[in-house]
Amino acid sequence: MDSAIIAAIIAGAVTLAGGILTRLGKKDEVAATRTSSLVASMEARLQGYEKRLDHAEQRIDSLKAELWRFQTHTNALRHALSSALVWIADAVEWINSDHTTTPPAPPDSAAWTALVKGASTDLDN
Repeated sequence: MDSAIIAAIIAGAVTLAGGILTRLGKKDEVAATRTSSLVASMEARLQGYEKRLDHAEQRIDSLKAELWRFQTHTNALRHALSSALVWIADAVEWINSDHTTTPPAPPDSAAWTALVKGASTDLDN
């Protein structure tokens, strides 16, 4: 009977060890599944962030091009205004003089008009 008790104790210990190992294996399996699920979720989020970043970069490039266009037009307007002020100063000086010299050459008002109209259409967009 002692051998039957010892055999039962050994069988119980083996069964208990098998149960513990099975439980640990299932815990590892659940942890691995949870980890792969987390990785997949993070990958999807990163792909979404990359798409948003690409869209933001495209928008920034578009805004830079638009800013460059406005700055170029602004510089052309500034140059035209400066030329107009110089011509006005020369014309006022000629008007106040004895008119012995030729009057200053009139500016290209059509170019100025086109430049100003171009600015107003740009601002409407």
